[in-house]
Amino acid sequence: MEIQLIFIPIVEKNYDSTSVLAYYFKKDDRIADIESTLNKKLSNRNFKLTATPSKTSLSIDSLQFADKVEMVSVSSNDGTEVLGDYEQNLITLKITGILNLKDSTKTRISTQYTFIDEPRESYVVEGSIAYSNNWVSIDKVMNNIINAYSYKCYQEVQAP
Repeated sequence: MEIQLIFIPIVEKNYDSTSVLAYYFKKDDRIADIESTLNKKLSNRNFKLTATPSKTSLSIDSLQFADKVEMVSVSSNDGTEVLGDYEQNLITLKITGILNLKDSTKTRISTQYTFIDEPRESYVVEGSIAYSNNWVSIDKVMNNIINAYSYKCYQEVQAP
């Protein structure tokens, strides 16, 4: 199916300089990387992408990157001692867009992934703090979100 991809999203970045997202965006062309990956994923799903206006189009409205930080109390593994208050990060990545089909049907498509980087006592070194999800790769998460987004587009086009 021939489809025009309109990639002019509003990019919302809501995080501070200590966030894993700040590290992710140190590379300048991340938004271009997202567009390139989306092009590949859509092409793999038999969408023929065109730059010229088409009756069917996909318009990417927004890309959202957020890291909400709150302080939480951390206890020892056996629960007998409070080790202190540490940052817990709630990280959210989201893609939103509109799919316009030939019969003038408009469908809003959105994909989101959220994970918590939560402090806890280390299992190896007693009294030290470790974080769950600390080694999550934002690149891999973005790839998975884009893949899920392209699949939702494919499902919508294939729907009777």
